Amino acid sequence: MLRWFYAGLIQLHPAAFRARFGDEMLEIFDCASGWNERFPLMADGILSLIRQWFFRPEFRRTMIAVAEVPDLRPTEPYKLSPLALFHGVLLSVLSLTAVVGMMGEGGTTRAFPVRPLPSPFRPQVVAFDAVSIRRSPPANRQRVSMEFLPGGRFRATSTPMFLVLATAYDIPWQSLELATKRIKGSSDWMMGESYDISAVSRPAAPGTSSKARNDRIRLMLQNLLADRLKLRVRRDLTETDVFALTLGKTGPRMEKARISEQACTESAPFAPLSGSTPGCHQFQGGIGRGLRAAAADMSDLARYVSNWSDLPVVNETGLDGLYEIQTEGWRAPGTEGSQPDLGEVLDRLGLKLTRKKARLEVLTIEHVEKPSEN
Repeated sequence: MLRWFYAGLIQLHPAAFRARFGDEMLEIFDCASGWNERFPLMADGILSLIRQWFFRPEFRRTMIAVAEVPDLRPTEPYKLSPLALFHGVLLSVLSLTAVVGMMGEGGTTRAFPVRPLPSPFRPQVVAFDAVSIRRSPPANRQRVSMEFLPGGRFRATSTPMFLVLATAYDIPWQSLELATKRIKGSSDWMMGESYDISAVSRPAAPGTSSKARNDRIRLMLQNLLADRLKLRVRRDLTETDVFALTLGKTGPRMEKARISEQACTESAPFAPLSGSTPGCHQFQGGIGRGLRAAAADMSDLARYVSNWSDLPVVNETGLDGLYEIQTEGWRAPGTEGSQPDLGEVLDRLGLKLTRKKARLEVLTIEHVEKPSEN
């Protein structure tokens, strides 16, 4: 009954919200036990639903700000629509149903502790069980590597904290020029000092998609940074120039992946793509080497290509599902050679890049400290 009610709240949210947060919200609810944990989650779900339908989305800070509860006041007067009124009535009925369900025998309401739980949209809800952070020994520094490992584990070797931060908030970082435009206010040590990180957590719920598992690890990384680096960030939507990844005139010329989302494994992002069960949503390659993926969607492609683009790349192909992608290498921008440029490589996949304006999330670091080591 409780799970059905909470799943219904999620379904009442706008489609874009459900696509980004729905799986994670339901996973958090499934991990909660008892009314003392689940009731605050349902209250947060109702609060989110009210905000999504009754208030304009152009508020100054996004709903998943790490340090503050989002401002619920509308940025401009809002005219109540029939659709909003309908959702309000429906919400009232569902809320009444929940209250009736909380009644015990004899009509006595069960007691709940006053202690509020964190919002399901905050990274504090999901955290690593154990974390080790140490400065990388100068004599042993290796190539920077970060891995999302099976069982909800994370490992980084010789990695600057700026790159960990970018990974936690899903911002491509191979092009530091673009990354620093989307992450403002970083300290010099965040790029100049390298760290080894090992973090473990309980596995995600059975049946969780590999993409949702990766998103869960990113949320735990955000919590790790807030806890160990005392990180506070402000998240704003800013209009900027981007490249939209769209379909070309011929349509897509890519093979569908031979494995389904349900068969995806929890392989690390940089693990070998060969084998009978390669990982999903991961790319290898780059300039001069080409693009290689066993099972990736167009959002994965747009994010990966952003690492070698002059502008951020956003997915507007309208294509769903996983694809197997193998391309030849391309030459660096502004250079000459026998290899094609990136636009030509994408054209052979039936795709193209179109310059346009779009609103992207920009992080501003308001406070950060060097991590305590252990």
